[in-house]
Amino acid sequence: MCIKYPYLITMMFLCTFLYSEGVIQYHYVKKGETLSSISKRYGTTVHQLKKLNNLKSSVIQPKQKLIVKKSDASEPSKGNTLAKESKTAKENTSVKVSVPAGHYETISYTVKKGDTLEGISRRYGVSVAKIKKTNNLKTSTIKIGQTLKINVPKKEPLIPEVTTPQPIVGVSTERIYYRIKKGDTVESIASQYNITPEKLKEANLMSDGDFKEGVTIVIPSLPVVEESASIIDQDDMEKEIVKETKTLRDIVLKESFNFLNMPYRLGGSGNSSIDCSTLVRRVYEKVGIKLPNTSSQQFKEGEPVRKEEIEEGDLVFFYRKGSIGHVGIYIGDNFFIHASSNEKKVTIASLENSYFKRNFAGARRLLPSKSLFVKGEEDVISK
Repeated sequence: MCIKYPYLITMMFLCTFLYSEGVIQYHYVKKGETLSSISKRYGTTVHQLKKLNNLKSSVIQPKQKLIVKKSDASEPSKGNTLAKESKTAKENTSVKVSVPAGHYETISYTVKKGDTLEGISRRYGVSVAKIKKTNNLKTSTIKIGQTLKINVPKKEPLIPEVTTPQPIVGVSTERIYYRIKKGDTVESIASQYNITPEKLKEANLMSDGDFKEGVTIVIPSLPVVEESASIIDQDDMEKEIVKETKTLRDIVLKESFNFLNMPYRLGGSGNSSIDCSTLVRRVYEKVGIKLPNTSSQQFKEGEPVRKEEIEEGDLVFFYRKGSIGHVGIYIGDNFFIHASSNEKKVTIASLENSYFKRNFAGARRLLPSKSLFVKGEEDVISK
């Protein structure tokens, strides 16, 4: 009894000391890592990482020391926390829902060969726990041909829809981009947008010989439509979840379109001429990300992304003579912008083009996925 009593006292002291001190887990950033990849590795979210480290942006640097997990004496055990937060989420809708009611839609997904619940959850930004709950699944096992119901946030269009003529993509209310169709003339396009032919030519550095079917041009200085003033309601406030990732991707898109129609030249610096890898490098510099000089080196950066999961602002790569030799920036709807040696300028092309489809090498992501910033009731449980 004399031996056991001091031992018991020692153990009680150690337990009390460890409980009062808490635990902090650190991670040193490696080259090519993003907050998105780090959050997945430690089973947390980008938002939580930024909160723990007082980060105001998603840009991180190699060798940077980050707090990835932190617990203290006031924090209950993980099991009790999950149970308590799960109960709170059921009792209080405002805690568990980040997207306003009515802003979800249910889609049906047919399971394909190679699919997993984890892969499907990443694709649609919905946790495995939520998918299992919606479909009354007891396990994570799914079968080929099985139909799953998935509740996803409704997608909001990036710009108001333009009917005639249809722009390829727009990144602001002042500009749109238009692909020349058969029968179009400089005068007919200028008149539709209430600008002069001279202004249209000047904005695109064009001569009459450059005006050809299939060429993408910029429509400059569109009148800004003033919206009627309205009171911002709670639903609008709840939509402001975390807008930084969207803002970074918008900057990438807008900056890439600023180079549209710039002449192509291998080794061009981007001042008067440019090549494909320099275009990507110059654009990403605007969001604080430094990339290597060549497309083959850039292919080694960031996080690999499956073709069906590419988001606006991700990089797309292509083979040339058996190795990585070309790169572009994805802009949505299977289109990407790139500096084309064939067309001798920065232009827009489709991933469905036979050449690019045949030589597609892969995609890389250097910005956090947009889906990480649309959080539902399952976030606490899925951790």
